[in-house]
Amino acid sequence: MSLTMRSALLTAIIVLGVLLRGWNIQQGLWWDEIWSTLEYATASSWWYTISQLGYYFNNHPLYSIAARISIAVLGASEFSLRLPSVLMGTAALPVLYLLARPLTGTAPALLATLLLALSAFHIDHSSEARGYSGMLLFALLASLFFFKALNGASKRAWIFFVLCTFLGFYCHVYMAQVPLAQVMCCVLLMAEQALRKERNRFMYAGALRHLVLALAAAAVLTLAAYAPMLKFFVANAGKVQLLRVDRLPFVAEMYETVLPGFATLPGMLLYSALFVCGLLYLGKRSPALLIYTILICNIPLLLYLQLNPMFIFKRYFLPALPFCLLTLACGMEWIAHSCRLRGLARIAFYCCVLCAIAWLQWPSIRTVTTQSRQHYREAAVYAADHSDASDAVFAIGQAGQHFSYYATVPVLVPETFDGFQMRLHEVPQAWCLISAWLPELRPAHEPFLLYTEDPEHQRIYDYVKAHFQLAAQFHGVFNTYVYRWPAAAEARP
Repeated sequence: MSLTMRSALLTAIIVLGVLLRGWNIQQGLWWDEIWSTLEYATASSWWYTISQLGYYFNNHPLYSIAARISIAVLGASEFSLRLPSVLMGTAALPVLYLLARPLTGTAPALLATLLLALSAFHIDHSSEARGYSGMLLFALLASLFFFKALNGASKRAWIFFVLCTFLGFYCHVYMAQVPLAQVMCCVLLMAEQALRKERNRFMYAGALRHLVLALAAAAVLTLAAYAPMLKFFVANAGKVQLLRVDRLPFVAEMYETVLPGFATLPGMLLYSALFVCGLLYLGKRSPALLIYTILICNIPLLLYLQLNPMFIFKRYFLPALPFCLLTLACGMEWIAHSCRLRGLARIAFYCCVLCAIAWLQWPSIRTVTTQSRQHYREAAVYAADHSDASDAVFAIGQAGQHFSYYATVPVLVPETFDGFQMRLHEVPQAWCLISAWLPELRPAHEPFLLYTEDPEHQRIYDYVKAHFQLAAQFHGVFNTYVYRWPAAAEARP
């Protein structure tokens, strides 16, 4: 394939990636964006941005800094707050191509880049104001320079590796899974090369020592960057509880998120066949990448399941996504090569498989590009449009306090049920805004402890459900409800 053709295809894929990631960028902010990003990106001082961590590792420092700059340049809006995420998510596409091409060949690299551009999992986290797209970008960059350094002993590659590893950690501490996979990969490569005693080695002698030194340098930079918030970091770490729950259902959810349609029989057959063939291709073409892919796709998840900390979210394992997709792309290449497909026949085969994958993933792609995560804005506007100056507007639940960001009327968050009742009977009409009520969100495999609301708010919630009328509901990832009192059939006091 000519350089011009490669460049044109890669450019088209990047443009597609930008369109998908920017399509829904103007949707209203959701809970995590208001609670975990907006506070630090719009703080009164830079010191607050880099020194506060929040209740539970809420602040992703590098993203907060980027969002703060974006807001300073473009003004406060959903677009400016999410723009750094879109840019970093889009940048991951060419980085994956640059990483994959020398290790797997041009066709698998382009196919994997296209699959990442179409990935609903990546689109979702590349269009929200959080640090996960940055973590994935720098995980890919660190992997790129990791392989360059191992193969060529380049000082420049090691320097860039240190820098990208540090920036990944400054996006999110779960970047730790990448160095873990890299160290284990080096050890296994050393053992494999020692057993095979081949002259042509992928990894030079002393690479493991240099990797440890590079990671130590990255650790020093990371500690220096996190130093202003170190005491909060330690306090947050102290909140982590190790649980005894069966989280195997989470693994099934993880597969379905990374590979939408996997839960269906056609999806399971297609993905499984491509994955097995991809591993065979990597085993022959790039054993080092095969080892690395197996490690980064499995070890962090297995370790997390073994430790069983109190919170586990699929987004924590986002760095494994491009390597899963690259394996699928390698599977397509292995099948095409084994069947001796050439020219138009090979292109037709690629198109058929890509169409099948797109068909499986289309519901997820449509959801992340058209559906809002949470309707704080719409609910607040509805309450403002339909309430009078004498009405009371309440919001309850841990997510309830964030309605005030979009509200143009006072939103009351009652502390007690008695206080709620007292205020309720002082007004002719009342409204109650509810979104992301935690007991209703609890997955079956998660403990009740992590998905409870304040007992007083639970009493208010039960009262609202029994005595208020549902006036409006907004469907999203987290449904949002507007309740009115008294109901239409009741007389006002």
